[in-house]
Amino acid sequence: MGFSVTISHAILLIAAIIVASSFAFVMIAKTSTLSSIFSQNINQLTINSQLDFTFVYAYYNSVEGAFYVYLKNTGLAEIPGSYIAKSDLIIISNNKAQLIIYGDTKPGYWIFQDTNGISGWQIGETIVIKAYNQTAVDLRVVIKFVLPSGLAKDYYVWLGD
Repeated sequence: MGFSVTISHAILLIAAIIVASSFAFVMIAKTSTLSSIFSQNINQLTINSQLDFTFVYAYYNSVEGAFYVYLKNTGLAEIPGSYIAKSDLIIISNNKAQLIIYGDTKPGYWIFQDTNGISGWQIGETIVIKAYNQTAVDLRVVIKFVLPSGLAKDYYVWLGD
């Protein structure tokens, strides 16, 4: 009986070591995944905290039916052109908001002009946005620009004399 008890204990010990090793392997893998996710989130938050812009000026050109909006990159990071293209431009007039889509393929679109010729929105650079809206505009218009990170700012335009 003594020998069978020793073998039983050895088998149980080996089984316990295998289970503990499996658990440790799963925990290390999950910890690594969580660490990677936290690292990516912190990097994205760092980048987003460095992004900022300021409205310089905006006006409505009634001949072209377009708003001209001047925005300056006042942040600490360059903003790629592809990131700008994912931004939202909203024109609020007559108590109605209109989302203007980037591109030039249909009515109600906006495009931007890079003023220094270098790809992307450099720190300190001003870009010019030309926005064509689909509806009539009131004397008071609010232009809202929203980066994909969620950073949003408004600019009020008075179209009267």
